Amino acid sequence: MKLTSTSEHCLTRGGRLSPAARRLSRLRVLRVSNAFKRPVVQPPVVTPEEKTLQSVVETGIRGSIAMAAAYTLHLNLFAHMHFEASHILTGIQAATPCLAMEAALLLISSSLPATSKTKPAAAAAGVSVAAVADAVESVYLHNMRYSLIGAAGGMRRVLLEAGAQLSDDLLARGVLLGCSSAWLASRLYEAGVCEQPLLPGATLPAAGSTCGLGAEWTAAAIICCMIATRYNFHSKSKASNLQQQRQTAAAEAATKQQLLRYEPKAVQDAAAAAAAAAAAAAAGDGNGINLASAEEENEELVARLVHGWLGARFVVGQASMFAAFIATDNLLASCAAGLAMTLVANACCERYLHHST
Repeated sequence: MKLTSTSEHCLTRGGRLSPAARRLSRLRVLRVSNAFKRPVVQPPVVTPEEKTLQSVVETGIRGSIAMAAAYTLHLNLFAHMHFEASHILTGIQAATPCLAMEAALLLISSSLPATSKTKPAAAAAGVSVAAVADAVESVYLHNMRYSLIGAAGGMRRVLLEAGAQLSDDLLARGVLLGCSSAWLASRLYEAGVCEQPLLPGATLPAAGSTCGLGAEWTAAAIICCMIATRYNFHSKSKASNLQQQRQTAAAEAATKQQLLRYEPKAVQDAAAAAAAAAAAAAAGDGNGINLASAEEENEELVARLVHGWLGARFVVGQASMFAAFIATDNLLASCAAGLAMTLVANACCERYLHHST
């Protein structure tokens, strides 16, 4: 008995394609066509309980790393923690620039159109209100994603935010700034600039001169510059990714147009009619082509605005907390500055969500 493959069996029915063969050929064309479709990846839904648990775990990890590093490097972090009302007030005053930025962003969002119905007309004018509105929305969505909004409320959120901020201060100001400033002071001492070295964990009066303060301010400035460079790199990377996505989409459209000739005649006629109708609608509208190009330009502008604002706010916030710590030599002062900025940012985000809905 002669064995035949499935394809041969489907093709040998009176010299014509059997229904199974036609379905197989159609399936192959669909597989080729679907291979060029970009998959839509939906972000995972995070429940409020998961956000709360994530905040607690991250706080514990940061605090554990800070304490382990302090123990290894012989740093006394608790020597830089003492409660004084004047230091807390100094920290809140140091957070004023970042608080002003949050107020300015909320003022900009309140002056924008409440709905997105006016965005197409604004986008046709080029760099316009549409890009600013999308950028503001993206900034607030970023804040909502990385905050405890909706996960906890009242005093519970304040306690969680305070714990997260304290662990961040222990790691950033207590360990990172302390070690880097001590290393810089030692290098300045070796160069003959300082009278005596600034040992790790030493308080400001123990520095013996202004060399310790200079090393701390220099280390803080270097850290802030590194943060700004990181956000600038992400902004350029996002713009290049958008350009690459447009080029990929154009290549996919050209490939689909070439694969269209393998489709049945009815499908080709339907695609040609749809393309002609779209071209006629764009020509009759007059602003269709300009609107499409404006939307592409605004997409890159939105990415630059979002990364620029987030980077500027983060750098200003870190600079404010570093200034509060260096001015008072108290980690609670920088913690108060960071907590004030976080709570005001969350309040502005909730205000924006209430206004937009």
